[in-house]
Amino acid sequence: MDLLQACCSSPELWQEILLGIQPAIIVTDLAGTIIFCSPAVSRVLGFDPEQLLEHKLDRLFTPEDQSCLYPNILCLCKNRKVHEGNVMLLRADGSRFIALISARPYFNASNHDAVIIFCIQDVNRQKELEAINRQTPYTDLIKLANGIAHEIRNPLVGIGGFLNRLFKTLEVSPECRNYYEHIMHNLGKIENLVKKVEYFARLPKPSFNPTSVTEIIGDALRPFSDEIKRMGIGVAINHEEFAVMLDRELAVRALSILIENALDALCEYGSLEISAGRLNDEVQIHISDNGVGIAADDLQYIFNPFFSTKPDGAGIDLAIVKRIMEMHGGSVKVFSRRDEGTTFSLHFPLERRHPLRVSLLQDHC
Repeated sequence: MDLLQACCSSPELWQEILLGIQPAIIVTDLAGTIIFCSPAVSRVLGFDPEQLLEHKLDRLFTPEDQSCLYPNILCLCKNRKVHEGNVMLLRADGSRFIALISARPYFNASNHDAVIIFCIQDVNRQKELEAINRQTPYTDLIKLANGIAHEIRNPLVGIGGFLNRLFKTLEVSPECRNYYEHIMHNLGKIENLVKKVEYFARLPKPSFNPTSVTEIIGDALRPFSDEIKRMGIGVAINHEEFAVMLDRELAVRALSILIENALDALCEYGSLEISAGRLNDEVQIHISDNGVGIAADDLQYIFNPFFSTKPDGAGIDLAIVKRIMEMHGGSVKVFSRRDEGTTFSLHFPLERRHPLRVSLLQDHC
């Protein structure tokens, strides 16, 4: 049986074949006007196929992708190139979903009646499963940490409250007062740890906005100004002035943790240097100190939750930094030598979007 000939002579057979194809298939001319839709369009996009005929394909793209990504895909196809990748598209009801979209141009032998064949597949669920698969062990640890923090907080409040009442109602010797102050000090440390664990477990999703690097560094340094003066620490700040897309509050928190770590590692009259700059496609912020440094054997573990090189440390702060940077699509790196100092580097992507989404290719069409 000649399948091609059979399809040409039997529209019913062709329709059955189309019904069996899971992705939605849309064919447009080179200007993006839709001239054909497969039946799967109704399942994947929520449109009746007839609704889309003679309309522009850009109605399926989100407003933020209509100015660059959509025309760039058409431009690539006009130049006989194939585009394939994940794109955020709109369904008929206005809801958004992640689609794997393949755009392939077709030119006949005479180069007339060229068309673009779009194959659109809903990969939302696949992306969700991939994310769950990547995060499950870490997510379980976060849930466990949050549960433990919650269980500790309640009895901790009770202990502190009853201890205060006892202290106020009883006559105590100077020695007992010292015991009381020692207990309250350690209860405060435990409460501070609980707050950090809860923050680690409940980190909010970043809200990205253009933010000045100068302001980030200034906000992070400000709480430590008194300590820096008291210790006689020399602070050198060296950076360009530019803005980067990030969550200001989370970025300041990450930088503050690294500054606090540096101050803990420094002796009086030590030095702290903060520098920032753009390199290739990322922004880098470096925090360097000439303190005690970190042992080589410990470097691979310092970002693990609850690992600490300090006798009284909880090992949660650097884990917070790591989570913040991962949520920004960036990373944190460390270089250290014992008794020479340590440099932490925060690497933020300068632009998280694909180049096709931010700059037009019209000049190359």
